[in-house]
Amino acid sequence: MIAVASELLILSLDLVKNRVGVMSMDMRKCFIGTILVGLIEKTTDAKVMKAITKMVEDWVKIKVSLAADWVKIRVTCWVNIHFGYGRV
Repeated sequence: MIAVASELLILSLDLVKNRVGVMSMDMRKCFIGTILVGLIEKTTDAKVMKAITKMVEDWVKIKVSLAADWVKIRVTCWVNIHFGYGRV
């Protein structure tokens, strides 16, 4: 049952990763600061962590044409992951 939930979570993350650029700033903050950081803190599934890492890698490697919006996302994500903002 846990494997099915992990696969569903990975598929959901894959769908959402390309939509972050069109989210409002508040939605991005919620997604990155609350959802992604919470998943990183609580998951013990290597596949889920790999999917999150791949998502962040894709954001970092995004083309320059979207750089203005993505810079904010990358910085916010990096800060959240490395400094643990949003942790209780």
